[in-house]
Amino acid sequence: MVIKENPKNASAVVLFYKNKVLMQLRSKNKKIFYPNHWGCFGGSKKINETYLNCAIREVAEETNIKFKKSKFIFFLKLTFYIKASNKKFTRNFYVLNIINIKKFKKDFRLREGISYDFFTNMQVNKLSKVVPYDKYALDIYYKIHNKFKKIL
Repeated sequence: MVIKENPKNASAVVLFYKNKVLMQLRSKNKKIFYPNHWGCFGGSKKINETYLNCAIREVAEETNIKFKKSKFIFFLKLTFYIKASNKKFTRNFYVLNIINIKKFKKDFRLREGISYDFFTNMQVNKLSKVVPYDKYALDIYYKIHNKFKKIL
């Protein structure tokens, strides 16, 4: 379900540990876009904010953890058009490797959404409700994720 308030520009982050990605189950509030869908952490970019700073801010707001800027690696720019509204939307995706899972779990607090979990590619594919552009990004991520492990 796409609603009018779907943000024009946003950033999302694929947080991963080994071969799994961390996703959150979005609120059931019908005023948000894609309620009750699994998705990446992220959100709307402020007017004078860079996509990277948006990603850093959103991850900190939604997980209670502030990662260093250098830990975020640009992954994908996705631009799409909604014909009915004749509007262009952009999503920049970043990847972030969780190195110390014990510290991450100790510091992690879900501040938005109703649940979270780590998923393998096969598990993501079995989910019935995933934010469509996040699913597309995750499909690409899983095809090349070994390359990210080598550069981090």
